[in-house]
Amino acid sequence: MKHIIIMAVMALLAPSAIAMTYEEAEEQALYLTDKMCYELDLTDDQAQAVYEINMDYFLSVQGESDLYGRYWSRRNSDLRYVLLTSQYSLFVVTDYFYKPLSWSFGWVFNIFKKYPNKSRFFCAKPANYKVYKGGNNKKGVSSYKGRDFSKKATVSQKNNNRKGTVQQKQSTVQQKQGSTQQKQGSTQQKQNTTQQKQTVNKSSTDNNRGKTNK
Repeated sequence: MKHIIIMAVMALLAPSAIAMTYEEAEEQALYLTDKMCYELDLTDDQAQAVYEINMDYFLSVQGESDLYGRYWSRRNSDLRYVLLTSQYSLFVVTDYFYKPLSWSFGWVFNIFKKYPNKSRFFCAKPANYKVYKGGNNKKGVSSYKGRDFSKKATVSQKNNNRKGTVQQKQSTVQQKQGSTQQKQGSTQQKQNTTQQKQTVNKSSTDNNRGKTNK
């Protein structure tokens, strides 16, 4: 009887399987992805894929035993297809990215140790936020294998944006220079007008003096 009571108490104290709600997984995946986007410099395509991978992991874990099990391994495997070599190398040495969850009588989101302000976001929300419903990690083959997540397109786009910004700044400078020249011309005209008035007044004064002398 005593043995049965001890077993019952141990069962009550053991961590039970606690799956995250869909809403919690969605919001935590968004927050984690935003910080990965910020620190790893993700492209838009990468951010969307990372959001899906993070959300799938959060939706799949059921308790402490799942923290670093097959779902965690699948997450890392999927991220290898999405991140560049330099990004992945930084990812694995950044503990709050590599091991986003801990357990202490419930889920602990390690990202909040680095970024405690839960309302602070650095990047735009992924286009698939509120659209992706999960499930990619249940497939036999990774959904991200064979896809091109290189930064070539993004770098080209950034360069074009920078060129446009530079041209816009140059145009603004030219406009300012033109405005300055107009102001200088206006000032010169005013000075010329003032000199002309002074000359006319002086001439009129001299004439009046001549008449008085006569």
